[in-house]
Amino acid sequence: MSDFYPAFSATCFVVLSLWLTTVVTRFGEWRNDSAQQVRAFGVGLFFSLPGIMTLVPLVDPASSRLWELAYTIVALGGAVVMAMLFKSVRDRVTTIAYPAAIAIYLAIGVIAIIGMGQHVAHVENRVDQVLMCALLFLGVNVVWWLIFAGSQDPAKSGGTGGVAAGHPAAAAD
Repeated sequence: MSDFYPAFSATCFVVLSLWLTTVVTRFGEWRNDSAQQVRAFGVGLFFSLPGIMTLVPLVDPASSRLWELAYTIVALGGAVVMAMLFKSVRDRVTTIAYPAAIAIYLAIGVIAIIGMGQHVAHVENRVDQVLMCALLFLGVNVVWWLIFAGSQDPAKSGGTGGVAAGHPAAAAD
């Protein structure tokens, strides 16, 4: 077990905490917007699922089976949940980010399943680690977009084309 797992898991949960702080600050704006709630939940998955995937193997670092099972179950479950979210909300960012996340989750799950048949999963671990980093990067970019995006309804956003009225980005228009 490399140093990657504890560091990556901690990073995911720190970023998740920052995202939850953002959700709390935007709660009043997003409370009655079911699409924004779905997006916020989806973003939380970008951080919580990779975090739990790398946290569970730390229970027994010597067990490759625990790593393989955790990655398989969480990754394939993540792909299913992201697909369900993708069906319910589509915009320019989620149309790109959610299918990319689904593909990454599926790849991680498949690699973990392949690892179950191997005695040594060294190469598979490295590929999974790179995919997990890509998933975290993708999630951070979706967060960036959501933080600065307002309601998709121009009447709610003061006609700023997706930037909330009164938001600093709206003043730049």
